[in-house]
Parts: sequence; structure tokens; C-alpha cells
Amino acid sequence: AKDSTADVIDAIRKGEGHIAAAGLSITEDRKGFLTFTDSYQEVHQNVVCGKRQKVKSIEDLKKLDILISKGTSQNEVLADLRENQRDIAFVAEDITSESILEKIWEDRDKCTLIDSNISQVHRRYFPELLVVYEIPEKHELAWAVNPISSELTAKVNTWLKGPGKDRLKQLMNK
Repeated sequence: AKDSTADVIDAIRKGEGHIAAAGLSITEDRKGFLTFTDSYQEVHQNVVCGKRQKVKSIEDLKKLDILISKGTSQNEVLADLRENQRDIAFVAEDITSESILEKIWEDRDKCTLIDSNISQVHRRYFPELLVVYEIPEKHELAWAVNPISSELTAKVNTWLKGPGKDRLKQLMNK
């Protein structure tokens, strides 16, 4: 079993599996080395903090102590913001999103950037954590397929448009 997003992506790249049935954001960087199925959900990036923070725009992120999971789409989003002359600092650790949320729960001065669907699920476990800002840009989630498995990608896309569509909706609404 692979624990982190980076581990899952690395395994698919190395041919250790055919499909990563995980909510992976489709990013330009990832398109360079992965094949994605059709998108099945759109999410936002939520800024989640251990205590109330005044965040009204992306510019306000530079005031925060941000901790994220290495190899995630959040890593790419923050790196892109940093390149666009925004002075945003962050630390990327090789741990799961769940572990990041636990660290923020333990150290209330920290914040993270996390997919809205993940923050919604984990609010049950960490109700004290606060979504203080939502980055307006939407991201599409999909499954990643080893690039040599084009036949598999086509079959999964057919499933996602048919019986898989309703099943995924049921799972997402739990």
C-alpha cells in the first residue's frame, strides 16, 4: 500500500500498478508523465488553519505558516503562486494529508492547503480546524493510469460515464 500522493504517483510512473483510483488533481505537470481518466469531480483548494486567520485574498497567504504534503497538487499551486512574484512560503513534508491535518490540529498556528473534498471529510475528525479561504480556481479530480495502458483508460472512461458515475456519486455523498 502506498500512503502518500507522491508514493502513488511514483508507483504508477514506475509501472508498479496500472491505475491509481485516487482523487488526483489533473495538473499540467502531471499530464507530462501520467494519463488521466475523464474527470469525475471538481474541487477547490481550501486553506485550513488551526485558528481563525484573516485571509481575504491569495496575497494574505504570505502571512501564514503553511505546511503541505509533498508531491500534491497543493505543492504545484503554491509553487506557481511563488513564481508569480508572490512571497508565499511553505514547507512540504512527505506525509499524508491526514497527517498534515493532525499536525495543524496539534499546532494551531499552522495552516495547510487541501482539496475541498478532503477537508470536508476530515472536518468530522478535526471539527476545530477552520476553512479560512477557498482559492477560486477549480481543479478536476480523476484517476491516473499508466501511460502504456491506453485500452484500460478507455474502459475506465466508459465505466465512469455509465455505471461508475452513479456509484461514485453515492460514495462521494457518504
